Amino acid sequence: MPHSSRWPRRVLAVAIALSTPAGQHLTAVAGPDDQKIVMSEGHVDSPKAFWDKGQNNFTLKSSYGDTSPVDETVSWLPHYYLQRGRNKSEQQQFIRLVTDEPGEEILGKPGQPLFWAQAVPADLKNMLWQGFGADTNIPVERFRDGSFQLDLVDFQGPGDMTLSRGGEGFPVANLLSSVRKANRSIWLTAGDHSHNDTTFTKPGRYVMKMSASARGKDGKLIQSPAQTVTWQVGGTKPSSKNIGDVKKAFDAAASHGSQTATGAKLSIAPAQREHMSTLTFATGNAGDNGTAVFYIDGHYLAEVPVKAGMAEWEEMLGAGTSSYQVVYVPSAQSVSKPWVSAPLSYDAMGAATTGETTKAGTFPTAPTRPASPTLARNDYQPTSNDVHISNKQGSAFDEFDSLTVKPKDDSLSLHVVGGLYRPGSHAPSCEVDFVSTPADRTGEYDADCAGKDLEWRLTVVPQSWVKPGATTVKVDSKANAPYALNGTAQLGNAQSAAPSAPAEEPKAEDSAAVPNKTPVTLSQGHVDIAPALTKDGLRVTIGDDTRQHSTTSVVRDPKAVTLEVREQARKVRKGKATEGSAWDFLGKPGEQYWLLPESQNKYLVWPGFSTEHLDRSTFPKGVDFEIAPGTSPAGAQWFAFKTSSLDRTPHFIADNTKTFTYPDPGHSHINWVFTAPGKYTVKVRAVPKAGSPAELSQPTPWEFITFDVKGTKGSADNDNNDNNGNNGDNGNSNNPKPPAQPSGSSQVPSWGWVLIALGALGGLGLALWPMISKFIR
Repeated sequence: MPHSSRWPRRVLAVAIALSTPAGQHLTAVAGPDDQKIVMSEGHVDSPKAFWDKGQNNFTLKSSYGDTSPVDETVSWLPHYYLQRGRNKSEQQQFIRLVTDEPGEEILGKPGQPLFWAQAVPADLKNMLWQGFGADTNIPVERFRDGSFQLDLVDFQGPGDMTLSRGGEGFPVANLLSSVRKANRSIWLTAGDHSHNDTTFTKPGRYVMKMSASARGKDGKLIQSPAQTVTWQVGGTKPSSKNIGDVKKAFDAAASHGSQTATGAKLSIAPAQREHMSTLTFATGNAGDNGTAVFYIDGHYLAEVPVKAGMAEWEEMLGAGTSSYQVVYVPSAQSVSKPWVSAPLSYDAMGAATTGETTKAGTFPTAPTRPASPTLARNDYQPTSNDVHISNKQGSAFDEFDSLTVKPKDDSLSLHVVGGLYRPGSHAPSCEVDFVSTPADRTGEYDADCAGKDLEWRLTVVPQSWVKPGATTVKVDSKANAPYALNGTAQLGNAQSAAPSAPAEEPKAEDSAAVPNKTPVTLSQGHVDIAPALTKDGLRVTIGDDTRQHSTTSVVRDPKAVTLEVREQARKVRKGKATEGSAWDFLGKPGEQYWLLPESQNKYLVWPGFSTEHLDRSTFPKGVDFEIAPGTSPAGAQWFAFKTSSLDRTPHFIADNTKTFTYPDPGHSHINWVFTAPGKYTVKVRAVPKAGSPAELSQPTPWEFITFDVKGTKGSADNDNNDNNGNNGDNGNSNNPKPPAQPSGSSQVPSWGWVLIALGALGGLGLALWPMISKFIR
């Protein structure tokens, strides 16, 4: 949920981030992050785009309970281990091994270990799960095509970074890449909020420059100043208790010690834990104490105390050869003087199991990365506006067909959104949402729609600095010719048609203190069930970020809200993902159910639970939720559960059989499953934990959360319509709507398309087959 209009924020410490001039070497230091806000536990949105009205431009922030400028924060990905099973065996939660499944080649080579910040971790409170996002209040109505982007402008670090979704037999979306210049932009819309996997090939400190950009409807390019986004991958936690600027501390210790560290040695060897290595520094003198700072390829890695002349650090070093150094900063009482090792070349997966050096060297420097050039974002006129679009049966992924979008100017990256729709529907029966890049022009869509009388609606949006805008295409897909797409559209032929603002504007009293009581139906977008301090005390509220009724976030009274579950949520139990008795709650194979997934589908409402905005000085131990049965259609059931990126089985949060306690979740989205259409109510109340003020220590009154599930329990063909031909859509949508065919519209003879000169409509969030789709098919 956006943080600017609901709950008060603390004043946070300010730190100045240092940048790396292009083409230069930077003396490696640790100091820039030691005074920053460290984000290492729970849910984080960073970077998150906001709109600065004073500057009339974007600004990037981090949302981590409070909201801070992104430059003032650092994301730390430590070594996570959980105790699992009866024997409490240790299971790592931070390493992902690349498989040979199609699509995973964007991450690395098969068998390669990666540092991994999971999209949905097993421990939501104590593990970092970080996505990107955009505030609800961004004025997308003012942008060409209703579109804006998050751009990775520059990147420095010891390895490569990839943001992705999918895998394990399902389409992998490469959202952002440090090495693929074509994957340096993420298309967003107001209110977007992602759960994605973030992987790094090596440990160490990563510094990237990021910016948001759009093109106004007046044709002017809007680009925010590049801001610093920092990750500390593995290594030690940035802290004000560290030595700060290592070079300054090293120079200041020049007078410490009485003799040269002639016996000093840096060595590396495999550790007992799988995939881990131990870096060891020895001064050769038991009378030495101080600090050892380890570096990888000139980048800060870890800061470890030296005691009795020894320091060790265990780390997952990744694949391939890297250069390691150690800097020794002695205490005033030490015998040995400051010392820097020469670079030690070592491959943790190589033939040599150990490596060492006793040679002295110079202070580490971090070279620029030729594999990650600075992204140029100047106005660009393509050599051609032509874009060829075609589809075919099958793909590298089971149960998916292929759509190829190839511009004649092969330098372009294009966001392709839409899919196969029933006539009159505002949401696709089978969604398309991918980025066509020079490296990969093909996306996948659900093969369930083949052989049905649906219509293609596709919007193709270029990056903001490309002068021509989007094009929108509409063409029938006949049941007897589902793979007949084969023709050319043109960028810039569409008139700009950014989404119109919702009719209702927020009132002054729309706040946590006075929840809005206007009756509304919410059918798509981000929603949080959250405790808030109101004028009546602590109450359960609904935070509405959908933009369906307001251009800003609104805190609503649950009694006034109906959460509509569109017909597009209807699924059929089939495929390997839902095999086994653990999934029998979905019904028998071939039976239907309705799913609101824990990863966002921009065409569906996305309700989660949030306690992240509570004042922790008032509620030091947090607030739990109690979830209980309300009402359900006759014979119907509902279930709320989570899956994790490592464990694909359901972990139940609640169902309609009894009262469940959901411990203080921070910010958590879950899967909601309904077994039949109709109206359901779910009872929810907040229960403050011990340590809360006496006047706020009692459970809140029960609130009824209402779900209205659309459709009929009919045939299991998942054609996403009910017996009346309706699609379960209340018509209040910010997503692409069917283009109206004007008289005299142009025909494309080779495939009979109707090219509609309309702009790309809103709702262009990036949600390519969220990971939860692995069990819905």
